[in-house]
Amino acid sequence: IQPIQHLFSTGTTISVYTVTFIAINGCGSDTMTKLITVFPNTVDAFFTADTLSGCVPLTVNFSNTSIGNTSSSWDFGDGTYSNQSSPTHVFTQSGFFTVQLVVSDSCAYDTTSIGILVYPKPVIDFSISDDSVCVNDLISFTNTSPNPLVNPTWDFGDGTSSTAINPTHNYTTAGTFQVSLSGASVGYNCPNTFIKSVVILPTPISQI
Repeated sequence: IQPIQHLFSTGTTISVYTVTFIAINGCGSDTMTKLITVFPNTVDAFFTADTLSGCVPLTVNFSNTSIGNTSSSWDFGDGTYSNQSSPTHVFTQSGFFTVQLVVSDSCAYDTTSIGILVYPKPVIDFSISDDSVCVNDLISFTNTSPNPLVNPTWDFGDGTSSTAINPTHNYTTAGTFQVSLSGASVGYNCPNTFIKSVVILPTPISQI
């Protein structure tokens, strides 16, 4: 005998179905009955997020306000999951992610989802005319970022800075300095910083 599948449904109250099985052969027949009880779905999935968009890395706090559930399962859409009731998640990649919540009471389940948009950081780059010069030599810095930046700022690592697009600078002391260019993306205002080192050599001191 091949198994038979049948979908039983119910409304807002419990439904009881009587299933009758009749077996017949050349010698007669026999009948068996079973009761199938179908409980209503009292689980309602719902959640909110404290933000729906932002710059990477984006931290989102989710608040689970589902009704009737005893378990929760989250799919953040970026390959990570959680079984916490109201988790906090950090999106470390840019893109659009569909966050899905599945709640259950071990009898019924419900699901709901929302979209989270994560903006990328701007790509920042710059070149240096010479990354190894002597004290008081003039160095030129050129912003080679592929896209325009909002409020680009240079930090030369010696306590001085500049907002020029392509500044020049001279160091008055020897040492290794970390030069950084910071800025934000146009439209999304996502910040980023790029750093390179310059080596400033001391001037020779003659002794007799």
